[in-house]
Amino acid sequence: MGWLRGRRPAAVAARHSAADVRARGTAAALESAVAGTPAWLAAELSRAWPRYGDGLADSLDAAAARPAPTLADLKSLDVPAGVACFTDDPIHPEQVAREWAGALPAASCTASASR
Repeated sequence: MGWLRGRRPAAVAARHSAADVRARGTAAALESAVAGTPAWLAAELSRAWPRYGDGLADSLDAAAARPAPTLADLKSLDVPAGVACFTDDPIHPEQVAREWAGALPAASCTASASR
């Protein structure tokens, strides 16, 4: 899976958003980012993105470059955990959530359709 690093949907979306913020500014990029998203996601992005100020684009690029934990990393965690996902979220796929929950020694996964 090493070849996928940086090409995962969340990384691609973060890099696209960073480029949009740099090109058009936070307000215009945010308007595009929330178009057609569920209300809860639009509210969260609208709350979070402006708080980054001039660091938003760099923060999105840093998030895109940061590798996700490996299944081995997750297996080493000895704490209760919950993993939640939306079954129709292409950016954070349900399959990954279930793999993470399966790797964590004390975890459960809850999945539902977004609204």
